[in-house]
Amino acid sequence: MSEEQSKKLTLPKETPKEKVKRVFQEYKLVLETQMHFNDMLMKYRSLAFTVIPALGGLAVVILDEFVNVNIAIGFAFLLFAVWIGIFLVDFCYYFRMLLGAVKRSEELEEEIKEMGFSPSFLGLTGHINKKMPAWAATLVVLLFYLVPFLVGIGVLVYFSCIA
Repeated sequence: MSEEQSKKLTLPKETPKEKVKRVFQEYKLVLETQMHFNDMLMKYRSLAFTVIPALGGLAVVILDEFVNVNIAIGFAFLLFAVWIGIFLVDFCYYFRMLLGAVKRSEELEEEIKEMGFSPSFLGLTGHINKKMPAWAATLVVLLFYLVPFLVGIGVLVYFSCIA
């Protein structure tokens, strides 16, 4: 398509009624997307807390059979690598998508207010973000992964010192 043709293409002017309908449809879709991402994150984190203890249990069985500190330390590092990988997928991918959906929802709520609807009519995202702003949610996710990681390091150091 040439530059001249692209300049000639314009969308028809939206009527106020069409704009309200479009914005509310998008708002509904964004809220559904937030719920979907939140559900995905909870399932993903639940899986993480299933896989890591299972691998830890396997490590105990292996150590019971082959009492070897090098195998134990190697397996511990494997567990840490898996844990870090799980964290990176969560924090750098799924969590970012959720934050993006939340941001878009806030923008739509502002647009809805500008169209003359009262803030009490909508505003779920805004209310939630006042109680749990993005920085606090980020801190919670970091602690969710950091605390077990540090405990694991402590356990590894303790058992490697007494071995």
